[in-house]
Amino acid sequence: MPTQLFLSSVSKGLEEIRLQVGSFLNSLGHEAVLFEYTAFAKNQDKQMVHTCLKAVGDCQIYILLIGHEVGYVVAEAEKSITHLELRKAIACNKTVYVFVDQYIKDIYLREYLRIFRSLREQEPHVSHGTLPSTDEVLARLGSISIPRKVFEILNDAYQVVPWIFGFKSAEDIIQTLRSELSASLKAYIDLKNKKQIHSINDVIVAADRFRQNNLFLESFFPLVSEITISDYNEVLRKVQSHLKGGTIYYDEGYDIVSELVTLGNSNGSSLYRFDGGSKLNLIGRSGLASGRHDPIGLNDPELFAAVTFKDALAGSQPGIKLQSSEIFITDEQIYLCHVFGDYVFTVHFPIEELHVEGAFMEEQADVLYKGLLSLKANSDIIKLFSFCL
Repeated sequence: MPTQLFLSSVSKGLEEIRLQVGSFLNSLGHEAVLFEYTAFAKNQDKQMVHTCLKAVGDCQIYILLIGHEVGYVVAEAEKSITHLELRKAIACNKTVYVFVDQYIKDIYLREYLRIFRSLREQEPHVSHGTLPSTDEVLARLGSISIPRKVFEILNDAYQVVPWIFGFKSAEDIIQTLRSELSASLKAYIDLKNKKQIHSINDVIVAADRFRQNNLFLESFFPLVSEITISDYNEVLRKVQSHLKGGTIYYDEGYDIVSELVTLGNSNGSSLYRFDGGSKLNLIGRSGLASGRHDPIGLNDPELFAAVTFKDALAGSQPGIKLQSSEIFITDEQIYLCHVFGDYVFTVHFPIEELHVEGAFMEEQADVLYKGLLSLKANSDIIKLFSFCL
């Protein structure tokens, strides 16, 4: 099955460039998912949004082209459909490439990022671990001739990609993708050619093969014992990308099974470490998880990681490593919090459709927890991660 590359941009203004880039990708044997090639244009409003976001979730690589317009804006989200596609790609940990019109990059983006980085190093952002908003940066940027929402998209993109490429023509994009995709292929071939597993990334990639032979945990743990985690953010990104959503069911009785909730794939994770006193320090994050850097207190009832760790401490026994889990339910997300010794691993899943009343789902917390861990490889991946810690 060919690799699917979702080519995202506003529906008008970049048609010719999209077609040329899409033709190039198809010529390499990939499948370019373009607005023109699908029924997207025939769908309207919420149906169009659902169609586009589902396509992003199904692709392996997401390519964003940013010009001088933002296209259709979804009223409920107050964001363009292009922006929502980017956030979906981020939440699903897709490989993301971002291209912006060279004029915007030269005239606005360089100065925008300079101001952004400057504000990030100032209060209150340093103390609270927050990032400057688009409004903060634009207030210092001065007069602009392109829509504000273009900068909102760029602001989100800047948080997750190492480089935003400029382009004047389709050929600029094609040359960049030729180089980037070649580098990705080389990395894959290097992994296949390895005689043994050397890193957590290698382990995650190999997970499906081990599971096929029912030897995942037995074959895997001896290999993990020598691994030292040096980049928690990268590890979390890899772990999160393998934590899957789906529909969770509950038993009404008499063997009648009904849908409880449908969840999307994990869209964020965080890792905290206990400081030995009364605080948890954030040491890694991925996806849409909060990037706050200030320590959190164990007595804060609003922070799920703190509540989970405090409960684990309350039930601890001398000489036995802390290990417990809790689940938390909000209007939009399900949070799983796991305590492994001095670490708290928090992962969240977006609620795509709630099939019962919210109060009833609260009563089904145990069913929800077991259901999440039974989805695909979720339980094994979490056990693996706890073993590494």
